[in-house]
Amino acid sequence: MNTPISLAVVGSWSISYIKLIDEFPKEGTAAEILQERLSNGGTAYNTAVNISRLDPHIPIFAVGTIGCDLDGESILEDLKSHQISTKAMVTSPDLPTGYEDVTSVKKTGRCTIFRQKGANQLLSKDSLKSIPETVSHYYFSSLIENPEIMIDVLTERQKKGAHLIVSVNQQEATQYQSKLLPVLGKANTVILGLAEFELIMGESVRVGGSIDSESLIHLSSEFIKKSGLLEKLFIHFPEGALYRKVTGTIAWESSIALPRSKTSSSYGSGDAFKSGVILGILHSYSKEKILRLGHAAAAAAMMDLSASGGVWSEKKCLQLEEAFGKRPPLVSYTHAA
Repeated sequence: MNTPISLAVVGSWSISYIKLIDEFPKEGTAAEILQERLSNGGTAYNTAVNISRLDPHIPIFAVGTIGCDLDGESILEDLKSHQISTKAMVTSPDLPTGYEDVTSVKKTGRCTIFRQKGANQLLSKDSLKSIPETVSHYYFSSLIENPEIMIDVLTERQKKGAHLIVSVNQQEATQYQSKLLPVLGKANTVILGLAEFELIMGESVRVGGSIDSESLIHLSSEFIKKSGLLEKLFIHFPEGALYRKVTGTIAWESSIALPRSKTSSSYGSGDAFKSGVILGILHSYSKEKILRLGHAAAAAAMMDLSASGGVWSEKKCLQLEEAFGKRPPLVSYTHAA
């Protein structure tokens, strides 16, 4: 592709109200709030902000719908402060801006999210009309309510040379499962968390708490075959990530061994991984560097309670690998067929 790199991020834009708690309460009981934070939320919002922090030179276009309210105004102001274009952000009077209530347990870093989609469910294909046709990459961060319509519009841009990257959230994977396969297959690249991947495929690849690498390789091959995916598949999980190319190339990369004492919250870490991978794709990095950058961004995000507050420049994030090392190897080989 000869056009300059740029990115349109399509999906959900929400405000997150994060609470650090001592422990997650049982139903009918209470927990103590130790700390609170207001944060960007929604995969599209998190990813756009993360990439702008990793590399402020990438032109980014935000595509979505927010409410005509203070939260919506706050999102627009924040995007502009990160030099992210808001020309394709639609303000609707019909529904309020989406929001998330997030609880993060101090002892474990694990998060529970209560999500109100709000105006995000009003996203339509008309939002894309404001995006220049010269945009080189599109990231479709969730399938919202009309996946086929949105993907069909994006594939029109694909025919003109754009690279389409798609992911889904756990709610969508739970609701649609294998029905997502033909939609995801229209993408050049798919990025999935292991939980979403297992829901879509209807099988688990964990045995005794560990990843069964052979099962994951087999199931990822089935995903590529059944979906008709065009180019690449990334599957990430706490221990590391798997890269698959439809031509047969396979690569594994362990995640950064971030000490528990340095971990504030897992909230936003999955979106940060996707952000690093997308930036690597934008720059045409090697598969190994793309995975390393994904893990580095995820580790940086986990060092802050908010979704993006811990994400720094690409160079600084990659230094975390040197500082803390990596987890044990997932498998003892990298295979290229």
